[in-house]
Amino acid sequence: VQFPPGYAYKFNYDGFAGYLMGEFVPSAKLRIIGGVRYQTIEMALDGFSRPTLVNPEGKTLDSISIANGTFFTDDFLPALNLIYRPTENMNVRLGYARTIAIPSFREVAVFVNNNFRGDYRTAGNPKTRRSVIDNIDLRYEWSPKPGAIFSIGGFYKEILGPIELVFQSDVLTEFVNLRTGTDSGLVAPINPIIPKPQEDEFAEELGDLAVALAYGVEFEVRTDFGFIGKGWDKLRLWGNYALIRTEVP
Repeated sequence: VQFPPGYAYKFNYDGFAGYLMGEFVPSAKLRIIGGVRYQTIEMALDGFSRPTLVNPEGKTLDSISIANGTFFTDDFLPALNLIYRPTENMNVRLGYARTIAIPSFREVAVFVNNNFRGDYRTAGNPKTRRSVIDNIDLRYEWSPKPGAIFSIGGFYKEILGPIELVFQSDVLTEFVNLRTGTDSGLVAPINPIIPKPQEDEFAEELGDLAVALAYGVEFEVRTDFGFIGKGWDKLRLWGNYALIRTEVP
């Protein structure tokens, strides 16, 4: 589905956010930091054809709307961090935070673009919504001297309604919030421009938002080479390695 020249889009984004944070120190070795972020986001997409046609009376015809959609969300996003310090140069951190992922213009605009790698086309979807992400992480840090750190940590994320590319035909993919609840295990919201199979017509009513998972471990090192000798402290090493596994329904 390719739209001819003359089609255009208007895309508006309005957002507001506020944050409240507090810190509690019950002992010399433990700090608790918590807060909540309130955020509202409103996006509006209007796809239309530009007025290029003229009627018999010589008047330019009005623009023809081909696709539009609005998106509004208000979210309370809490966060909590516990920092335990068993010694002067060691920290153990445990944290939780809720975040959201907002669809980009390309993911909601109803236009089709060619992917030269893979020989298929991709379309946006004006019904794509934000994903909600719950994050948990645990990290151990050791700082043998100022400016040096060695750490190992693990993380776990649950993503409600992940935005993914789904094949709607052999040559066409579309951005959707993954859903479950049908025999096929996946249902996509209905795009008003691109036709879907008959069984997907009641996706909004039958399907529940799917949950994707991402988890793994991470290693980080920051140090200098001052242990070799005088002047070697000017040479520094920074490194990070992460092993990540994802699961998408």
